[in-house]
Amino acid sequence: MSKRLWQLSDQERKERLYLPWRRLLGRGFDLIIYMLIWWIVAYLAFRWNIILLHVIVLAALMFGSGLVLMILLEPLLLAFFSTTPGKALFGIHLQTAQGNKITVKQGYSRVFRVMSKGCGYVVIPIYSLVRMYKSCAKCQVDGVTPWDGEVYCSVSGDFRYRIVLGINAILISVFLFVGVYYAADMPELRGPLTAAQFEENLESYWQFHDTQWNAPLSFEMGLILQEINVGYIFDRMNPPIVTLDEADGVLTGVSIRIDDAPRIVMQVLPDWITGYTMSFVGAQRGMNFIRMHSPRGVLNTVNAPLNEIGNREGAANINFTSAGVEVSLDLDVGHRVYAYFRMRKL
Repeated sequence: MSKRLWQLSDQERKERLYLPWRRLLGRGFDLIIYMLIWWIVAYLAFRWNIILLHVIVLAALMFGSGLVLMILLEPLLLAFFSTTPGKALFGIHLQTAQGNKITVKQGYSRVFRVMSKGCGYVVIPIYSLVRMYKSCAKCQVDGVTPWDGEVYCSVSGDFRYRIVLGINAILISVFLFVGVYYAADMPELRGPLTAAQFEENLESYWQFHDTQWNAPLSFEMGLILQEINVGYIFDRMNPPIVTLDEADGVLTGVSIRIDDAPRIVMQVLPDWITGYTMSFVGAQRGMNFIRMHSPRGVLNTVNAPLNEIGNREGAANINFTSAGVEVSLDLDVGHRVYAYFRMRKL
């Protein structure tokens, strides 16, 4: 049986006071791992761009999916390894009083007690906070939690050192979340493209970002944080002239020419250029999401003139080569807009 808090030496008492936080952070990192698994499946397996959901819906979906995976996977991990990624990160291992691994049945029983006795079923805010506070106090005084039962928790490693490891692990997790999103944004069809395959990449890009060639226009309501749809761009102008160059059935160049267009075209031009660049340059061999999306990558380079001009008047010209494709943009924004965007394989 664990000693009570006041029966411990100074160093042991300090470690006991850290114990609930060590366990909470371990479970928190596990939840991040479970959410990352769902994120990977959603983006790379199904190409669902869930980030387009309302922030409250997205948060509920991610947290809910993380809890479901925790319930399904944690008992199996404990039965086979006596720990989970988060628990291992913070030096926590679970075992029976005899020093054996717990069974899958014990694992499932334990995880459901965590949900009820530890978190107050999560969805009842005030009750959840009360349960977590009482669980924290019991863990600090007795060294056990209401859901431990016949399962005993052992800890190792300096807590401060584990915190440093945890910070680094979270940074890596953030990189993985971002990397998976941008990897899913890359075209599915790669290598030499036919015109039809390029159009398929482009259509896939519109769907992934929930937009379209005839892009909807919107008016922002300022402090109300609301946008009102005010029609579509081709209600205000004729479609740009798009030219696809082919040689022996392989697409070798793509260009977009805009002549004498209203200034409102600047609201959708970045999306057009990004979509076409992703669908052609992004499909070339040797191109990856880092080269496309990094601060000095292809997309930021090609969109730089648009960002610099913004709502002002001005002219810009860029020309660079990436993945064997020459990319150029000539832009003149005044009362009317003139633009010529071209991508050509060298």
